[in-house]
Amino acid sequence: FMFFRSLLPKTGNKATELQTQLKQGTGHFREGNLEQAVKHFERARKLATDLRDNSKLGTALGNLGVAYEKLGRYAEALKMQNARLQLAQVSKDPIGEGTALGNLGVIYRRLGELDKARDTQIARLTLARNLNDKKGELVALSNLGVVYGVMGDHGKALELHLEQRELATGSAVVYALNNLITDYEHLGRKEDVQITKQALAQADRKDKLPSKSIQEYTRALAAARASQDGKGEATALGNLGICFGMAHKYEDALWHHEQQLKVWEKLENVHGQGVAFGNIGVDLEHLQRLEEAEEMQRKRLAIARQEEDPRGEAIALGHLGVLARKQGRCEESIGYHKEQLVIVQRIEDYKGESTAQGNLGIVYDKLGQHEEARIHHMAALAIARHHNDRKGELAALGNLGISYRHAGEYDRALEVQNERLAIVKILGDVRTEASTCGSLGLTYEQQGVYQQANNMFQRQLALSRRLNDKRMIDIALANLSHLNQRKPCDLDLESVEISVAEQANADTSTTLSLGNAYDTVIDIPTDLPLASSTK
Repeated sequence: FMFFRSLLPKTGNKATELQTQLKQGTGHFREGNLEQAVKHFERARKLATDLRDNSKLGTALGNLGVAYEKLGRYAEALKMQNARLQLAQVSKDPIGEGTALGNLGVIYRRLGELDKARDTQIARLTLARNLNDKKGELVALSNLGVVYGVMGDHGKALELHLEQRELATGSAVVYALNNLITDYEHLGRKEDVQITKQALAQADRKDKLPSKSIQEYTRALAAARASQDGKGEATALGNLGICFGMAHKYEDALWHHEQQLKVWEKLENVHGQGVAFGNIGVDLEHLQRLEEAEEMQRKRLAIARQEEDPRGEAIALGHLGVLARKQGRCEESIGYHKEQLVIVQRIEDYKGESTAQGNLGIVYDKLGQHEEARIHHMAALAIARHHNDRKGELAALGNLGISYRHAGEYDRALEVQNERLAIVKILGDVRTEASTCGSLGLTYEQQGVYQQANNMFQRQLALSRRLNDKRMIDIALANLSHLNQRKPCDLDLESVEISVAEQANADTSTTLSLGNAYDTVIDIPTDLPLASSTK
């Protein structure tokens, strides 16, 4: 029996060898050893054919096509990708079909057959959308935009790459931004080039940083406790609190900052206690526990003054001003912010100055003194632009637009709000885009342009749902409800106010590092396990 069994085909060994060849080919490809990659993928193709494993055969054909394309052997690349396409169609594998179409489109572009490249990428995009394949749609938008750019239609390229940017998350944001920079350069839009380059510097920070940092600081906390390093323990607790706050998990942030305070108290570190009081106050403010937040900020202020720490004093005054306004004590709020402004001007803290000006403008708007409010909002905007502070610029534009709307100057409000919307779309700041759409909707509503208002509120709702932010969803739904009743629903002021939270703990600076940007565009989508991008 064993003798006859040994004569049977060893399909199990072949399957293992097939997987090995694909893996080794991928390794050589990533190391740039393309000729070696081709040899392994060719072996994998033959093994997959023998085994009648269409899935692995498709992968081998697709990866051979990509490797040949990299080697400039376009005829062979086309042959492999066409075989991949036919196999996917026969096997009823729409994902494989889409990948093959995309790769064929890239090869046609390399050959200068731009009409074929465009039509193939359009087919790839259509298929991806029919399948609700977001990854495929993202890559198709990128590659189709590149084709239009090569054809000289940079306006169409920009349109597609803006769609790509809206859809992109994670590392894909970098590719989308690079595509946009190329489009804006060709169109001579220098300001948009600069805005997009700034966005590139902070790409994906919001999505990736908190969870990564939480892991890092959790390890740092364990190490500090194991070595009985009280200072390190307090620092790690504070950094964890900040990360949870960035992730909008304010109960978790509060717990960690309260633990931080206990450690600083045990160590009798007064400065650390002051920072912890301030961080606790920020968390309580987010949780709408305003009286408790105010108590924490008063303690923060007292310690800052005791230690002659002007920056800490200004931050505490700013928060106290915001808290007083939220509780209806506007004159008291103005007093706090004016004190804050004097200090930040003295220590030449331009961000603090922009913040104080913006907060003063918000209070004057609340009092109905819109001309006075705009003086402060414009001052905040000028400071932010002078220092190329994009976050400060967006906040100032948002508050200025609201101020114009409250004063009944709707055309000016729309002009400012649309300027803000254009910037946040480039930056990919979904939260601020939702807030801006809400502001635009309110302006259109008060103008009596109800269809436009509805469009903006629907967009606000869609973006809020993408963020899964219950409070923002509730605001958007309330705006839509009030629009249906044709009543004003002024709920957007708080979402664009400037309120500074301390982003560093006592005795340490929490530096949030950014990854290097790729100087490339997404080009060739390939079958797993291979991934590739080229200029």
